[in-house]
Amino acid sequence: TLFIVLPLQDTVGELKARLAGVIDLAANKQKLSRDGVGFMRDELSLAHYNLSPDTVVQLALKERGGKKK
Repeated sequence: TLFIVLPLQDTVGELKARLAGVIDLAANKQKLSRDGVGFMRDELSLAHYNLSPDTVVQLALKERGGKKK
């Protein structure tokens, strides 16, 4: 479990940048989501998503492309 406290005016992109330094996964490879919202957009603030200290945010790997047939 990882706890990072950020100001609510920070963007999702800024959160991803901080996570990148902690988990060694580039920000552009991360997808963040939370229940009831789906995936969060980088340019929107944490306040927009109504994040609070007890909010669980899920991190997934962003994959590009896919299997060609």
